[in-house]
Amino acid sequence: MAINRICWRLTELPEVTGLSLPYWRKMTAENKLPVRRIGRSVIILHEDLMRFLAGSDGVGVAETDAIEITSADDA
Repeated sequence: MAINRICWRLTELPEVTGLSLPYWRKMTAENKLPVRRIGRSVIILHEDLMRFLAGSDGVGVAETDAIEITSADDA
């Protein structure tokens, strides 16, 4: 059964996107990717990640028609 993710930990982003953790830390530090903090965890909503990757706010990494990110458990 596939589980639809509603959020990602910052440390999971390199695995699911192929982009480095320092890159993601820089994007969050520059407020280009919104984050939520729950305790010491840094959380990114799935919809914010998709918007960023699609470049709809002008700062994303690429424009694309469709982006699908699934967890490693889905493979």
